[in-house]
Amino acid sequence: MPMKNPSQSAPNVIQYSYKFNPKPMSIQTKPKRLYIYTKDICRITGKGKSSSQALIRSIKQALNKRPECNLTVIEFCEAQGLKVEDVNMFL
Repeated sequence: MPMKNPSQSAPNVIQYSYKFNPKPMSIQTKPKRLYIYTKDICRITGKGKSSSQALIRSIKQALNKRPECNLTVIEFCEAQGLKVEDVNMFL
């Protein structure tokens, strides 16, 4: 009886293929949610928690918002010169 090659006797391997399927631009320009938080800014900028909190405070001061008010995604994008569709990838 012939011996099987070890690679032939291996169980079936499931291969996944990922494809990037962008949505139409009209859908991408809307933010996924209304508010942006410190953790989101950490992911976007690569900065730490305290630096991201300081950035939020400075944007709120520039917009004359009270400290207890939340910062919207659109306000953050306008203040940082980013596109909403680029920020949506991190939310």
